[in-house]
Amino acid sequence: MKKKKEKKEKLPVDLGTPETRAKLRPDPLAVQTDIWKRSVGSEDAIELQQSASEVRRLFNLTTAGLTPRAVDLSSVRGLSNDAPEWLAIRKVDIYNPWAMRQGEKLPTIFRWLIDEESFRSIDASKGWRKGKASEMVLDALYDYAYASGRLKRRY
Repeated sequence: MKKKKEKKEKLPVDLGTPETRAKLRPDPLAVQTDIWKRSVGSEDAIELQQSASEVRRLFNLTTAGLTPRAVDLSSVRGLSNDAPEWLAIRKVDIYNPWAMRQGEKLPTIFRWLIDEESFRSIDASKGWRKGKASEMVLDALYDYAYASGRLKRRY
């Protein structure tokens, strides 16, 4: 007897309500990468996006034990999942010195990258002229890209 192949029925994708779809926003890093492609060039924009993604990942790795969870972890000591070795090495060798160099700019960088706050609202809350927050983030990401070896310094 021939085995009948079972056809899997495709379930319709739940796109949510129109109100929910109206509230969804794209990742600000993806939007900013498109802007950087026009202003700093395509190659640099991709390297900056990869640097920002790595900073976001390392930040989440660093603060993973601090995030609230709906599970009782009082009997667990430390984190249950360790970082891959290469990521832990990058954190110590590149991310930590980079974060120290940024100093007072670091909260602004994280407000945009982690909290996904717009540059406009960051500038408005700090009383800065338009574009200062985006310049700070761009400079910081260039610094990270140079430190990580993604980009070579042009003198």
